This record gives sequence, C-alpha cells and structure tokens, in this order.
Amino acid sequence: MTDLKRGAYETRAAGLIARFLPFDEEQSPIPESPAPAMLVVWVTERLTQAGFELACRREDEHGSFLKVAGYFLAAAAHAIGATPHVHPTGEHVLPIEFKEAMLHELDAGVMANAELDSYADRRAEQWLPLTLSLLAGATQGACELDGLSRLNGAAEEEEEEMEDEDEIEDEDELGRIETIRSEIADSLLDVAIMAATAGQWFAERYDEQEDADLG
Repeated sequence: MTDLKRGAYETRAAGLIARFLPFDEEQSPIPESPAPAMLVVWVTERLTQAGFELACRREDEHGSFLKVAGYFLAAAAHAIGATPHVHPTGEHVLPIEFKEAMLHELDAGVMANAELDSYADRRAEQWLPLTLSLLAGATQGACELDGLSRLNGAAEEEEEEMEDEDEIEDEDELGRIETIRSEIADSLLDVAIMAATAGQWFAERYDEQEDADLG
C-alpha cells in the first residue's frame, strides 16, 4: 500500500486525497503498462458518478453533498494515480515519489483556486463541466496515441527493408510520442487540481449543511 505523507499538505483536498489514494489503489489497481485511453476512462468514470450524484441532489434539495465531494476527490486521486503511468519520466521515478510530487502540485493548485473570488461564488452545477473541459487534452492525446500505434502496426509489415530510414523516423516518432504523453499527464494534473478543488468546495457545503441542521 502506498505510504504518502498525509500531514504535509496545506489544503483539505490534498490531505483527503493522500488518505484516500492508497485505499483507491487497493480497490481499483491499475494493470501493468496501461493504455493512456484506459487511464482517461478511469478518471472520467468517477466524474460521471459525481454528475449522477449531482443530478440526484437537484431532485432532492435536502440531499447530501458528501457523495458528490467523494466522487470528485476520487476522480482527482485517479488522475494523480494515473500520471506516473503516462508521463515519460514515470518509468524512471518510483511511483510513490512521482505521486508525492503531483500531490504537492495539486495542493498548491487547489490553494490558488480557493483564494480566487470566483471560488466561493460558484454554483454546484458549474464544477462538473469545468472539470470535464480540462479532460479534453488528455482525451485528444490518448486518441492520437492510439492512432499512432495502429499506424505503426500497419507500417511495420511494409517497411522491414528500409531499416536506416526507419531508425530516423523511429526517433522522430518516439519524440512525438513522449511529447503527447507529457501533454496527457499535464492535462490529467489539471483535471486532478480542478476535481480536488470541486471536492473541497462540496465538502465545505456539506459542513455548512450539517451545521445548519444542527442549528
């Protein structure tokens, strides 16, 4: 189980994700060498669940924001957990060290978002489309990588005799693939920060709701 420094974060969201991530990895382990597209779907699934809970909350104004917060935080944890598997440097760094670095970036990002005037003024229904819009880059990159792998598979059968030219093309192709993987990882980090910000916002609304009920 991943051992993360749970008390080393400034924001509530990062602290919760540090606690949740080991459990999440145990319950939903990532297979070895996962396709980037699978990782994007993995994150999207949790955001979809957050959307479902939001829809239920709209039908019942007394419904709890707790589940909504939980799914947004789970999406953030998924995105953080996915980054070492997609970023080009991920294979050269221990996953726990990579995730620790990503969590600190998330922590700083959430803090910056929470200090914006728009943070307190946002409405519940605004968080999901805002987070999903940031996933577009990762989705596009995953589709591009899938297309390249298909093209490469077809080309290998026809170009076995052109080894020297292929070596040059392969170097260019590897550089392009690394660039795309970096862009996917950056997009996933952006999604993680926004999903974590949303999770923290909904957790705060839940606290307010509980205080009101007790009062």
